[in-house]
Amino acid sequence: MARIVLSSPGHLRRQADLLPRVRCEIPFGGFVEVNGATMVRAFTTKQMGDACEMLIAAELTLAGIPALKVPDNWPHYDVIAQPLGLPPQRISVKSRTFKVGAAYVEYNESDRFDWLAIVILINGGGERRSIYMIPRAEADKVARRDKPTSKTADLRYFRIDEVERLFARFRNNFALVTSPGAPQQVETMPNDGLQKELSSA
Repeated sequence: MARIVLSSPGHLRRQADLLPRVRCEIPFGGFVEVNGATMVRAFTTKQMGDACEMLIAAELTLAGIPALKVPDNWPHYDVIAQPLGLPPQRISVKSRTFKVGAAYVEYNESDRFDWLAIVILINGGGERRSIYMIPRAEADKVARRDKPTSKTADLRYFRIDEVERLFARFRNNFALVTSPGAPQQVETMPNDGLQKELSSA
């Protein structure tokens, strides 16, 4: 039996006896899991969600698509982006810590958004994370769903450990390409000879 000391951002400290595969919640969002490794998270679920929404807005902006986080509790989506020459794009952001088994990314069929952004944090976050920018139509195509007569018929969901297999081609898709890997056509600008890549999607 291991005895360890946990610290939260509020400098609260306590000791806990942990057995294998035990999860111990502590104030202010910190936690530790013992299953061959110790994991500590020093932020709340709300802080994680807000940070991942700002992360998506920043990555899109740096990829040339200006974006910003909408106010908290905005219906249907979390980030709005403005690609050049296209209508504004609504992005629903889902943040999760990686887990094998019955843990899911979920959204409702009635939600109105154009892109599903999934941010998966490994070992509590830090530098280890995976980001997927998925067109709504692609998410709907492979999402699990319950029977039409069930109370959760509106729910669409994927297991967290299936996201990479389902959406690997949309990883880091900050240019919002609807069909990554599709051939690109190159247009020569008549005035200055500059070339511009255009997606054939």
